[in-house]
Amino acid sequence: MVRDHAGAFLLAVQFLTRIPIPKGVEFSASRNDLSTGYYPAVGAVVGLVITGVWWGTSSLLGHPTAIVLSLVSGILITGAFHEDGLADTFDSFGSTTKDKALEIMRDSRLGTYGVAALLSVFALKVSALLQIAHTMIPFIIISAHVLSRFSSMMVARTSTYVREAGTAKPVAQSIDPIPLLIMVGTVLVTLLVNSMFVSPLLSITLAVATCVGHFISRLCYELRLGGYTGDCLGATQQITEVVIYLSAVMWLH
Repeated sequence: MVRDHAGAFLLAVQFLTRIPIPKGVEFSASRNDLSTGYYPAVGAVVGLVITGVWWGTSSLLGHPTAIVLSLVSGILITGAFHEDGLADTFDSFGSTTKDKALEIMRDSRLGTYGVAALLSVFALKVSALLQIAHTMIPFIIISAHVLSRFSSMMVARTSTYVREAGTAKPVAQSIDPIPLLIMVGTVLVTLLVNSMFVSPLLSITLAVATCVGHFISRLCYELRLGGYTGDCLGATQQITEVVIYLSAVMWLH
């Protein structure tokens, strides 16, 4: 049982990041289904790496440069997995029909809307994090990566996958009660840590921000598509992450 969960976690790491996992990890359909429950936990790992880069470079290069480098490290460690989904989702805004939108989202080329979205999101992340107190940054970054991945998984859990086949279809079909409980447990632990070491009000703020980011994200694509694609999950993660950073700034001010 423990071995299955450990294997599922490593499969989640393999799917969401570029972090190498041991070659001996066995793949099975049941482990793969279980792995979706660990997506928010992988977010915590990504958040820890980003925080570590910020902490390690801030004293040498200064706070602003460290913030930029830490965000770049997040892009590198995930292979721009979620950023790619954000760009493709926004590129589809130039379409007039659902079929055209889905076609654009499959196109590997980057368009004006996608570039604008990437630049806007990155700028908002930098701007927000520069306004957050140094002692708060680890809590905010790790929480944002946990909660934003939970937000994207809730889209897969509650919405309709609009393609006949795709990378995200197995994800949508595998969020059973056990993976869902693991995700909820990870979120609750994250909020509890913030309540204990920072403030219960911060936890409430982050929870509300996650809901707001989730709602805004779905407005971007569900009305046009009647559901979501794998790219939409990436867009949901990125938008929710930004909303969480902005909400933390509002809470601090």
